[in-house]
Amino acid sequence: MRSIKEPLRKIIGRANLTFEETMTILAEIENVLNHRPPTYVSDDVSDPEPFTPANFLLVGHKNDYPFKFSELLNNSITREILLKRKYYQTKLLSQFWKKWKDNYLLNIRSFHHFPKRSVKRNLRVGDVVILEGNTKSKFVWDLGRIAKVMQGRDGLVRSCVVKTKKGEFKRPVQLIYPLQPSET
Repeated sequence: MRSIKEPLRKIIGRANLTFEETMTILAEIENVLNHRPPTYVSDDVSDPEPFTPANFLLVGHKNDYPFKFSELLNNSITREILLKRKYYQTKLLSQFWKKWKDNYLLNIRSFHHFPKRSVKRNLRVGDVVILEGNTKSKFVWDLGRIAKVMQGRDGLVRSCVVKTKKGEFKRPVQLIYPLQPSET
């Protein structure tokens, strides 16, 4: 919840939205966040599918809207006004998702660092991580496991080879966000 408050306050706090537009934006944000798995999704088909918050909130329901949008249209509103308002909502949502992503990834990275600047846990083979920049979708980031680490002369990990569903990718540590440390 905390991860959405700050970006939401920055975007919607200064926006000129109607009640319906505000509720539409909040519903989209809620839908995306509730359908994100909180853990690693395995490549192995025999592994169980991870639960999402939506599995508990929407037991037995499909992810459909409860009505047709054409029922909401007021005939007195022109097409031009609707298009302008939709563009405005889309712009606000894209600003929100950018701020939320930056804030969320920063929180993930800082969670795995210790209070002293000099004490930092290196990434290890087997760690479950998020890869930034592999996908354009705000709904799903590529999750993977570190297959190989490359260290610099100072002994710190500088880049990693990460195995995902799409293959193996070499990325610098600045684009890798640890989710679960390996057991070793």
